[in-house]
Amino acid sequence: MKRLRCVVFASSIKHGGRCIVAKDFDSKKWFRFVSDENGSAIPYEKAMFYNDLYKKSYYLIPLKVVSFPIDSESPILGQPENVILGNGAINQVEPFVINDISSFLDNPDDLWGKGDCVPDKDVSTITQSIYLIKPKNAKLESEINEFDGKTKRYVSFKYNMIDYSLPCTDPKFDSLLKENFSVQALCISLGENFNGYHYKIVASVL
Repeated sequence: MKRLRCVVFASSIKHGGRCIVAKDFDSKKWFRFVSDENGSAIPYEKAMFYNDLYKKSYYLIPLKVVSFPIDSESPILGQPENVILGNGAINQVEPFVINDISSFLDNPDDLWGKGDCVPDKDVSTITQSIYLIKPKNAKLESEINEFDGKTKRYVSFKYNMIDYSLPCTDPKFDSLLKENFSVQALCISLGENFNGYHYKIVASVL
């Protein structure tokens, strides 16, 4: 089975599982790991890596360097990077973790235009649906939705002179907000079709 040595940049919350995105350590190519051809989330029990030194499995977290088993490429509209995760173990590999992400940053002119979403009719020409960017004036914010009582978590920031305010699915969001975390980078992902739109999501805060 084919394997990829990648740096994990997000293992975010998605439909009761995880959305795992990573870049190939050498080529810097993006991969979004899914469980089937429909782009479904990775179950929690599979979103783990094996540490050979301690003979234990741990949940994937950003900046870990691991070896992913690959079943097949499975692009869908608006998410060309999708690959189906294979059945083997995800293994931690050297150099184990990276501290300098500068060589992994992307530099798009914008994040698929302005606003928080892209109409479904416009995504057919999109060739990249994941970016790792260095934002300006990033601020983590949360508020209670008065209609359903749920907490809305989002990140407001500026990128290339454009203001964005996007929902965040980073599982560490609440703890980062409490400690007034200084944001260095954001991993931005374009979601699947939802009512005719693909929403821009902050998958991880780094």
